[in-house]
Amino acid sequence: MTKKLLAGLLALSMTASAFALPASAVSDAPADAGESFAEESVGKVKKNSKFVYRVNQDGTVSICDLTKKAINSKGVVTIPSKIGGKKVVYLDDGTSDFFRKNWKKIKIVDIPKTVTGIYGGAGIGYTDEVDPDYYYMYGKSLNGGGGGGYYKRNQKVKIKCYKNSGAEQYAIYHNVQCILKDKSAVAPVIIKDNVKLAKTAAKVTWFESANASGYQVFERDNYDEEYKLLKTITGKSNTTLKLTGLKRGEGKSYMIKAFKKTSGGKKFSSESAFFNVITNPGKVTISKTSIVADSGVGFQFEDPKNRTSGYDYLVEVYDSASKKWCRASCSYYSEDAVRNVFVNGFYDNSPNTGRGYFQALTPGKKYKVRMCIAGSMYTSTEYRTYEGAYSNTLKLKAK
Repeated sequence: MTKKLLAGLLALSMTASAFALPASAVSDAPADAGESFAEESVGKVKKNSKFVYRVNQDGTVSICDLTKKAINSKGVVTIPSKIGGKKVVYLDDGTSDFFRKNWKKIKIVDIPKTVTGIYGGAGIGYTDEVDPDYYYMYGKSLNGGGGGGYYKRNQKVKIKCYKNSGAEQYAIYHNVQCILKDKSAVAPVIIKDNVKLAKTAAKVTWFESANASGYQVFERDNYDEEYKLLKTITGKSNTTLKLTGLKRGEGKSYMIKAFKKTSGGKKFSSESAFFNVITNPGKVTISKTSIVADSGVGFQFEDPKNRTSGYDYLVEVYDSASKKWCRASCSYYSEDAVRNVFVNGFYDNSPNTGRGYFQALTPGKKYKVRMCIAGSMYTSTEYRTYEGAYSNTLKLKAK
């Protein structure tokens, strides 16, 4: 069964570092999208009819919020190249609320060449609607924690910008449709948020790239290797990649470039955001562990022999009240290939909201536990799993 988990998995995750889900994939503010320039925005905050901004130490301007007047009648937000005669170079994360709250009205965000960076939490490409999958799996209420929560995606909005600009890089990383102002440039591949994963197969689709004649798909086994050409797809409208016959327990990373045929050879777009595929390595058997946790219950299992890369372990506790298997809250201790898993609680299925809330295990009470291994597929903005067969069930008394 495939499940969409934008924020990853609540269950015990032991993904190998070569294919670890980056923090950026689970947030609307990835860490590598502009932390350095945020520190430069230390000037006094000013405001005009459309923009809230501050002047940086070097005399440039950072836009930190917008007003509704910044949206014209056609749904276009045009970022100016200058405000008060000073060059606009950044959009920081203060714009997040504006772009998320007005996501239904905004069709295009037009960004000038002067803007060299957009902070990862700028909000373009996201809505103000909380993603229920995140709360179901993570057990956080709508009003509690989560750094403001995680939001549903908006792939209808488009960023209009220049090739190799900070705006293009933002569009690629956040998979926001991109219109390049360079008329002859090939637009980058923007991956759609509907990736699919099966036992030994995967599927990804993307938006058509302007000026493209086709696409090249590149593959690598881990981050230490160079991407190698896997296949060439001809035709601008052929925007689907099916990966079949994958080995069990194998992980690979992929990237796509659009290309245009010219008299001088192929002209390429910028690289797409990555997407990783980690297939399910199989079933495991769990047993009681000799290592005792301070509280809760514990068990152990051995890694499958065909494990060649990272994957996720999904641990569940049976909730006798709701009569359902629920995601467990876990920690673990490894001894070579042996994994000792400690469970201190679970996230129940609330009948009122359908979301999960943490329940600690009651000392002295017996609980059923089980687990399965999940293959995973993720882009920079989406995460899916393919759950394998569940292990045997153990009934353990909580400390």
